[in-house]
Amino acid sequence: MKVERENLQDVYSQLFDLIGEEAMLKVYSAYRGQQLTLPMRMYAGDKVAKSVQKQFNGHNSAALMHKYDYSQRWINKAISQIDDVENQ
Repeated sequence: MKVERENLQDVYSQLFDLIGEEAMLKVYSAYRGQQLTLPMRMYAGDKVAKSVQKQFNGHNSAALMHKYDYSQRWINKAISQIDDVENQ
């Protein structure tokens, strides 16, 4: 299908610019007619908490905060859950 870029809906035009014609057509085919709401964060909190607990070495909470784009407070809460599990 040859895309007439000048006739695209705004959202498809933006996708075209962002990800290219081929990927935009895949998104169109897979999701046309649907309204998508994307989460603010790319990573799921419950999965990140487990990863943080595995990766925490006692000194790298700030690095984990930046890596996963969660707040220092949230990272500290995930880390504190390690202690809660160990103390049971």
